[in-house]
Amino acid sequence: MNQTTYHKARWICPVTRPPMEGGMVAVKGDAIIGTGNKNDLKTLGYGPIIDHGDVAILPALVNAHTHLELSCLEKRIKTGVNFMDWLRSLLKELDKLDEGDFNYGIVRGLKKSYQNGTGLLADISNTGLSINYLKQVFTRSIVFLEALGFDSRTLPLYFERLKTRFNRLKNCKHPQVGLAAHSPYTVSPELLKKVQSLSLKGFPMLSVHVAESRDESEFLMGKGPIYDLLNERKFRNGDWVPPEKSPVQYLDDLGILTPRTLCVHMVQISNADIATVAKRKSKICLCPRSNHKLRVGSPPVEKLLRAGLQIALGTDSLASNDDLSVLKEMAAIKGIAPSVPPAEIIKMGTINGAIALNMGEHLGSIDEGKEGLLISVPVSSSSPEKLYEEIVCEGYRKEIKWINQDT
Repeated sequence: MNQTTYHKARWICPVTRPPMEGGMVAVKGDAIIGTGNKNDLKTLGYGPIIDHGDVAILPALVNAHTHLELSCLEKRIKTGVNFMDWLRSLLKELDKLDEGDFNYGIVRGLKKSYQNGTGLLADISNTGLSINYLKQVFTRSIVFLEALGFDSRTLPLYFERLKTRFNRLKNCKHPQVGLAAHSPYTVSPELLKKVQSLSLKGFPMLSVHVAESRDESEFLMGKGPIYDLLNERKFRNGDWVPPEKSPVQYLDDLGILTPRTLCVHMVQISNADIATVAKRKSKICLCPRSNHKLRVGSPPVEKLLRAGLQIALGTDSLASNDDLSVLKEMAAIKGIAPSVPPAEIIKMGTINGAIALNMGEHLGSIDEGKEGLLISVPVSSSSPEKLYEEIVCEGYRKEIKWINQDT
């Protein structure tokens, strides 16, 4: 029978409730069975008390958007240039890769994710190879098989192959398998609708990159460098009529924006776009450091929050970011939206991400009944307000340790 273990620390950060100074988390087996002080937990039975010292205990972090297989491109793609230069460089390097490269990237990306305190991860995959690795590291995760295609002549055969792969994998319990439509500029309207419909038969979320760059918006107007690049690479045929709408309005007109849609990036958006996403109750995932590296701008964090949208965080890939640290994404959010309270930013990297990935009942906060995936971060703060600011602004500089884990 599993013994109850009491994890004590200077601070316990449930996330869904205020921090507790000098509190404890009671864990039995893999589950949290209580939080509080020694007196609060005395009815839970005897067990060892482990004092972790001057640290804050947090729920494991949530990375709601990354591309593990692209970890093999770390430092091979030049960032800090404009989006189109990066995109051309990415496509050039992708043409050189094989399955061995992707497997190497996945293993490397998983190691970096775990070292950075991630306990729940959503991987966007073109190969599906990460499915075999995720179960070795995480108790729960999601693989979104990504669809790309804009040529109506090849669409039937492409979609049948995608459907066959998805149907073979969709009943996988861990990791769960869903679908992603890459973006409005790489997925035709017909394929977007097909992928959305198919996604309802597996993990019930559709991930899509939305409004990442001005080039994407120009493409939907029938002009610009992405439009020229796709013609150059013969990625599409000539029967598509530019909708002359913003990416958000375009997807909404196609019926893609629903509560089951995870919109990633959301940088180049208007007030009307924000209102539309809020009305549709779609989920939001921001990747601020990738946006900075690719010089596409910063998401309007304050406006999204004022519209009532919950924000999750993602790192994107090592092809467009320096590492896979969710804590660094939190610090980046504070940098571009200094008026947002640190407590809200911590939610972005924990419970909001879990909710966005339909895992809120299992992970994302330190609450009774949830999985005991916990991390610790050294802290020196003497008040709850200063504590959260320290974690958000300085947490990524400190040593993250896993609690209650054998790995």
